[in-house]
Amino acid sequence: MRGCEPDQRDAVKDPTRREAGRQGARRAGAAVVDPRPWLCPRSGGCPVAVGDTFVYRDESHLAESYVEALAPVLRQELRKQGVTGD
Repeated sequence: MRGCEPDQRDAVKDPTRREAGRQGARRAGAAVVDPRPWLCPRSGGCPVAVGDTFVYRDESHLAESYVEALAPVLRQELRKQGVTGD
């Protein structure tokens, strides 16, 4: 499946829009979590599957099973930012 992995340089279609959204969220006091390290490691490719779990359900949407697998990681990141109360 490595032949199907998109390159991480192709993962962000519009970096200007992405950065504008990030800056706007910060100005509004919203927490910003960058999911790229969970989706596309710095090694280059963005894996199609991690273990036995597909990462994407189509060309731009995450698979529900992968999102569920990431929930604890996201929860930990939100705790670091003081967002969750649990």
